[in-house]
Amino acid sequence: MRLGHAYAHLKEWDRSRQAHEVVAARFGNSPWVHEARYGMGWAWQQQRQLDQAINMYNQVVAGTPTETAAKGAAPDRPLPLEQKRYADAANALLVVPFTYDYPS
Repeated sequence: MRLGHAYAHLKEWDRSRQAHEVVAARFGNSPWVHEARYGMGWAWQQQRQLDQAINMYNQVVAGTPTETAAKGAAPDRPLPLEQKRYADAANALLVVPFTYDYPS
C-alpha cells in the first residue's frame, strides 16, 4: 500500500496502480483490498481512463461501508461531470451524505 501511495505522490500513475493491483491480487481478503482498489481507481482517474476508474470506485462502494467507500462515491470526485453525466453527478450529491457517516 505504501509503495502505491509513494508512486502516486510522485505522479507515477502506472507504477502506483500496479502496486495497488499487487495488494488486491495477493491479499483479496484483507481489509486493505478496498483501499488498494481506491488507489487503482485514483491512478486510472489521473490517467484519464475514466471507465476503469469508475469500475474500481464502484467495487469499493459495493464492498465496504467505510470512509474509503465514501471517498469512492464522493460528489467531489469529478468523473460524472467530466463525462457530462449530470444526472449521475446530481445523484451522487444526494446519496453520499445520507449513506455514509463521514462528513468530510
